[in-house]
Order: sequence, then structure tokens, then C-alpha cells
Amino acid sequence: MPIQLKKRTHKTEDLKKAFTLDWNWVPVNFHWKNDEAKEFIDFVKDESEWLLKKFRVITMTWPTKEIAKLIADGKFLMPWGAWKRTYGQTGKPWYKVKTDSIFLSSKKVEWFFYLSDDEIDDNIEWKSFEEHLKRIIAKKIANELVETAIYGRKVEDPSAENWILNVFDGIKYQIEKYGNVLDASDSLIFPNRDITRKKYVQAKKSLANKYKTDFEFFHDPDTQIDLDELYNDPNGNRWDWETKKNRIAGTNINEVSLMMNENPVKVVWVTASITSPADAWTNWIFIDTDLRSNISPGDTIAVDYGNSKELLYTIASIDASSISTTTPLLYDLEVWVKIDKVTLDGADIIGTNPKNIIIWIQTDLKLEPERVAPDGYNFWYKMKLDILIENPEATVLVKNNKTT
Repeated sequence: MPIQLKKRTHKTEDLKKAFTLDWNWVPVNFHWKNDEAKEFIDFVKDESEWLLKKFRVITMTWPTKEIAKLIADGKFLMPWGAWKRTYGQTGKPWYKVKTDSIFLSSKKVEWFFYLSDDEIDDNIEWKSFEEHLKRIIAKKIANELVETAIYGRKVEDPSAENWILNVFDGIKYQIEKYGNVLDASDSLIFPNRDITRKKYVQAKKSLANKYKTDFEFFHDPDTQIDLDELYNDPNGNRWDWETKKNRIAGTNINEVSLMMNENPVKVVWVTASITSPADAWTNWIFIDTDLRSNISPGDTIAVDYGNSKELLYTIASIDASSISTTTPLLYDLEVWVKIDKVTLDGADIIGTNPKNIIIWIQTDLKLEPERVAPDGYNFWYKMKLDILIENPEATVLVKNNKTT
């Protein structure tokens, strides 16, 4: 009797089992809300290498949310009868206790990816394809979301070339504006920029006592290496039994792979101002001082250092009144915007209670596919989110550290 081979169904039949197709065999849009959206957000947290699990990830069905808090000013508990409850009573008016709130407002972001027919076909039979799509997207989004949460700087006209880093104010930028900042390059505070235990101790001591509970540090892998060497044996001798230490002054230390150790550090004596407006997508900047005598092709400059439109450019050439960059300017530059020479050897130490960091994702997620003949699909993914620090006073940043 001849062997009966199992008949292979046509790819479109498999696709019909995986998701609903329109008349042109293109999957219809996915719209994940409520529980389906929360499942996706859980996938993002799982793919973020633990960090988003430490932060406070909030899901909401509405595009805005107000979080009220009781701040330190004023007393909460009073003797019985002290509060003025109705008109005409004596006692402490309710408005003497100060309260505050933060306002979360979702911002739209989108993402694009491509899937081939082969990849779709490989995953139809062993798992729900919709869940497979969620996991693919979550894996891609997780790292970019963490990077943006740490280093984002919001501008009014965000550019796709700078990805979503210019859509949100990240943790570092918010601390620089509202929190506690120690500069490792300030010789009046620290003798040098090298990593020392003293910097962690001073960072923690810079906070009010009430903020030191559940306080943790976050830094990059190279800083962890330097600190590990310093911790275990300052004489440079190591033993097999010595292990990586993850606490200083009773405080947990977290190594975050996405934190950078090549942040710009300003060379304070090499600075200039722009003398003529510079248009985006051009390469020339006109400046007012003899900065040109202190830089060379290949050096790095920071435009608008420390502000929202801070960007780094490499010098291509220098002439009598201007400098050119190897890549086009990302934004229009106004007159008197500062330009500084920088080195790229800065690392950050960020300290706070992790739950002080809020990542807010609206449970309204859309996936729009498009057929790309003959062998794949484009997918556009849309989501809404926001990033905030609930209490900036409970945060500290030690910036411009140098790793050896």
C-alpha cells in the first residue's frame, strides 16, 4: 500500500487560521485593549532584563492621569478637634497642609518592523500567532523604552533621526532639572572623576533621611567593574573567593547594561557661541571666538550642552570663521547657542527608590499590517506612554564620573 503523505495546506489557509485576513489576504488591524494590552505590557517587563519590574509601571485606559501625594510641608496628624470642619469653627484650616500632584499625559509613539512569510509560517503551528507578534514587539520595545526612560530629553519638534529620545524627559534630565545633582568633575566636591565609594556615600547622604528607605543605585557595567576592583582589594590582588559586591552603605547597587559610559563631559575652557543661524541638515556652524585654535578635525563638540537640544557632532574641518561637522545638524540652531568641546568618557550614578520612577502605558495598542509582495508583511505598531519621577527630591545624580 503506498505511503499517504499529509497534504500541505496553502500558506493563505494557514494565515486564515492565525488571524483574520481582508479581501486582499492582508491581516486586519490588531487592537489590543484592557487585558490583551496588559498581557503585552507584561511581556515588555519580562523582556527588559528586570529593570522595568523595579520601576513602577502603571497601566491606564485613559490618556491622562493625576497622581496626588502628600508632601513633607505641614503636619498630618493633629489633636482631636484641631481641624476646621465647618464654617465658624476655630482650629487649623485644611489648606495649611500642602499637597501636590503629578500629571501623566500619554504621548504617541510608533514603530515599524518586517516579518517574512517564512517566519510567519514557522510560528503559526506552534503558538498563537497574535501572542508571537506581541512577544516580538515586546522584545524590541523593552530596551528602547529603558534607554528612553533614562536618557530622554523632550523637544517641541522631535526628529525621527533621534528616535524617541527627544519625545520624553528621561530620569537623568528630570533629576538635573529638579533633583539633587553632584558633579564628579567639580574639584571642590571630589578630588577627581574616578569611581570611589565616597561618591556613593555622599550621594546617599545628600538626601533627606525620609528618602533613604528602599533607596538604590543604578550604574553602567564599566562602573561596576571599577567599583568591584576597588571594593575587593585596593592593592590590586584578587583571590578566588572574592565575589562582586552589590551594596554600599547598606544600599543595593544595580548594574544596568543600557546605561552609557560615553556621556559628554565639557572641557570648560573651550567654548563658543553661534554668530549666525544654522539650518537643520546643513553642516556648517559660524562661531564667535577662537574655539578653532583649540579643536581639531575628529574632536567632538556638544551643541546646547546640558539643555533639551543637546547633540554631539564630530568636527570635519575648520576655517577662518566656522567649523563643519561630519553629519548634518539635526535641528535649526539660533544665534548665541553655546558650543563646547567635550570628551566622551562620562558615566552616571543614579540613586532613588525604583518605585519613584513611573513608566505609564495606556492600554490601547494598535498593530497595522501591510502586505509586501511577494514574501512578507510590514507592521506598524502604535502605543501611548509617559515617563515621570513622582518625587524629584528623592533622587540623586552623580554625573561625569570617569571609568578607567
